[in-house]
Amino acid sequence: MNGIWQGKPTAIENFPNESFQVKHMYWPVPQSGYAVLPVFPGYNPAPDPNDPTRPVKPVNPAKYSGYETWNQAVAVTAGKTTGETMDVSYAWRDFQNVPTVNVQDFYYTQIDQAAFDQLDKTDRCILNQSSNGVYGRDFAVGDYLITIGMHVMVREDADLKKSGLLPSAAAPTEVRNTWSMQTFWFDGAIADGGNKGRYSANQPTKDLKPGAWNNYAMCQSYDPVEPLEGDGKPHICSDPYIELVFPETYRAVASCATCHMAGGYPSAPSLTDTLPGRAHYNSEKRGAVPVEYYRALLFTDFSWAIPLSALPGN
Repeated sequence: MNGIWQGKPTAIENFPNESFQVKHMYWPVPQSGYAVLPVFPGYNPAPDPNDPTRPVKPVNPAKYSGYETWNQAVAVTAGKTTGETMDVSYAWRDFQNVPTVNVQDFYYTQIDQAAFDQLDKTDRCILNQSSNGVYGRDFAVGDYLITIGMHVMVREDADLKKSGLLPSAAAPTEVRNTWSMQTFWFDGAIADGGNKGRYSANQPTKDLKPGAWNNYAMCQSYDPVEPLEGDGKPHICSDPYIELVFPETYRAVASCATCHMAGGYPSAPSLTDTLPGRAHYNSEKRGAVPVEYYRALLFTDFSWAIPLSALPGN
């Protein structure tokens, strides 16, 4: 990374067409018993174009709004569910009369011995802390991981245009995106009487057998500005399980493209910092990142996976 960058503005070679990147946010579920999962039914990251005055949730993205603050939950089990409700508690709070759901209502995987043995110390530490919070013991062989939030990027360079800094990394005049960016989150409608929000209402019918994916909401971003939202401001596309777990001033009211077009090396120690000459994604623009941002960085073709895996000097 340092050999490519050398302290001067430049860019990595573009990713091949049809490349994709996926980031899951997992939640542990015990082999027997229940795990508590906070949910945010009807999460609405942007003003409704048909009702521009409708409040956006959360109304104050600068305030910490992570799942520990949410008022609804479900109890997730790998066993049979009969539509019953139950009282549950986890490390942060108690919930009364929450619906029960099955791991099969999610995209999930069960961790066998071979997969468990591949977990390093950091993985096990994170899983043990999470598991103790939601079902009171360390994560073990046979337990499950369910996907509650997921970012997906696919490079769709169909017309053979190049993405990145144009006309050159050293003297950029624009940033062109050729990635399709989607985010998915568990809808949580079952905890709200089955009332799906507008980001999950127009899903495939059950005749198409969409399975667990029918329980997820979705939004998409190609451009950091368009299409404009109902209030006439730049496009918003955010995931409650991923964007709201950081109390950043602008992150929850930006789009996937706003964040990823800022991908670069070297990165700030905390991506909420705005240190000169360091990549970060806490953009106050709520839209396109200024071209001046890239003048001392190695642009990484909309990827944060590469710069966040590399440490300066290594």
